[in-house]
Amino acid sequence: MFQICSNTRSCRFCEYAAEVQSTALPLMLPSPNGRHTIGMNRDAWVPNPGGEGAGGTKGDMYTFLGKIFGICLRSEDYLSLCLPSIVWKKLCGEACNLGDLEAIDSSFVKSMESMRNIEDEGVTKETFGDIIFETFETLSVDDRKISLGGAGGSEREVTWENREEWVELATKYRMGEFDKQVAAILRGFACIVPVRMLVLFSWEEVAEMVCGSPFVDVELLKSATEYSGCGQDDRHVKLFWQCLREFTNEERQAFLRFCWSRSRLPLNKASFPQRFKLQSFNHSPADQHFPIAHTCFFSLEWPQYTSLDIAKEKLRYAIFNCSAIDGDDTDVGIAAANMGFEDE
Repeated sequence: MFQICSNTRSCRFCEYAAEVQSTALPLMLPSPNGRHTIGMNRDAWVPNPGGEGAGGTKGDMYTFLGKIFGICLRSEDYLSLCLPSIVWKKLCGEACNLGDLEAIDSSFVKSMESMRNIEDEGVTKETFGDIIFETFETLSVDDRKISLGGAGGSEREVTWENREEWVELATKYRMGEFDKQVAAILRGFACIVPVRMLVLFSWEEVAEMVCGSPFVDVELLKSATEYSGCGQDDRHVKLFWQCLREFTNEERQAFLRFCWSRSRLPLNKASFPQRFKLQSFNHSPADQHFPIAHTCFFSLEWPQYTSLDIAKEKLRYAIFNCSAIDGDDTDVGIAAANMGFEDE
C-alpha cells in the first residue's frame, strides 16, 4: 500500500482547512451545537470572537484566510471548511435572522425564547425573583462573560420588567459577535475577487464556489474516470464502484484525500482539472495486496479482489491508515513513475 504525491497546491489547501478547523490556530471554534451535540451544524466551525478583527496578528490571519477564500474561488481548488450560514451571509452582505443563530446555538435561542415567554411555564412576577438569578451579561462563543447595555451589566439584575430588554441585548450581541472577524476575512477576499459582485450570488452559491460541495457524488466521479489495463465492465472494477457507493460520505472524502489530496470533487465533469484514472494492479494473490494511489496523477491501482467484503476492507485500511504522500523522490516513487501508468 502506497500513496505517492508531490506537495501539490490542492494538498496544501486540504492542510490549510484542517489547520484552520483545529486548535492549532486561534481563528475558529466548534459551533456551540457541536460542543453540546444538539441541533444543526454540529460539524460547523465559527470565527473566534476573542480573535482580533480590526488589526494585529490575529486580524492579519483572518485577512490572509480571506485571500485564500478568493484564491479558491478563482482556481476551483476548494477549501474544505464547514462554515454556517451566519458567516457566509455576513460575507455576502445578506441579512441574518434568528434561524441562522439557532443553526449554530439552538440552546441559546431556546433559552431566550423561554425567558421571553416565561409566563407560559407558570412563572409570575411574584415568583420570578425566586427562580431567575441572571444579570445583564451573556456568554460569548469562546465562553467570555460579556456585559450588556454598557458598563455595570454584571451588577444589574434581570427582572420581570426588564427581561425582554435583556433578551434583545443578548441576542443582538450574539448575532453580531463575529462581525470584526468576518470584516477582516472580507478585506482579504476583496484583494483577490471583486466583492461588490457577490451580490449577484446567494450565500449558498458563494459557499459552494469557495468550499465546493461536501457530498462526494460517486456517479460524477465515475463520469470523469479513465481506465488503464481494465474496463468498466470488469468484475473487479464493478466491485470498486460498489465499494464507493456503499461507503459513507466521510469514507468517500477519505478516499479522495488518499487518491487526490483533496476531500471535495469539482462541481461538474467539465471542471475536473484531470480525469480520475483507475488501473489494474496485477499482482497475485490479489487479496493480499492493498490499492496504490498516485495523488499527483489522481490515479489508483486496484487489485482484482475476489469479494466485495475484502475489497472494502483493503480500501478502508488504505484510506484511513496511509499518510505518506510525499514519496516522489524515494526509490518507491521513482519506480512508480517508471511504471507507465500514463499510457492507455
